[in-house]
Amino acid sequence: MIRLQDLIIRIPIAHTATNEVVYQLDDHFFELFESSLLEKGNLDVRVKLDKTPRHIQLAFSIQGQIELSCDRTLEIFDYPINIERIVHFKIGDENKELDVDLYMIDRQASTIELAQHIYDFVNLAIPMKQLHPRFSMEEEVKAIDFF
Repeated sequence: MIRLQDLIIRIPIAHTATNEVVYQLDDHFFELFESSLLEKGNLDVRVKLDKTPRHIQLAFSIQGQIELSCDRTLEIFDYPINIERIVHFKIGDENKELDVDLYMIDRQASTIELAQHIYDFVNLAIPMKQLHPRFSMEEEVKAIDFF
């Protein structure tokens, strides 16, 4: 069972460094978040940290599947996830969000929490219209007819 404190990456003390962590996440991951839109899924997460004296880059690679409910039939189906995202951290005097995927992190910080980033990336990958795969061809034909 995964815990929030398990989803933390240590920032190396060296001025330049590289580190990589791998996680296998399941339904327990989604239980960590109150009022989660998702309840079930299996994810393979790889996070690579590259540190320079003024900058930290986290490259997220998330593959797996999540369980969604079809908007048309309410039938449960597995939706494949394949996410590649990069988050940048400028090293400064305080912790704050500067922009989407750009943060300032206090130079005294020794760790970065990954759970919220992973959760947000997965939620952003959910399609607006959640249709069972057997309806996907139908929707593509409708879109072509529309244009």
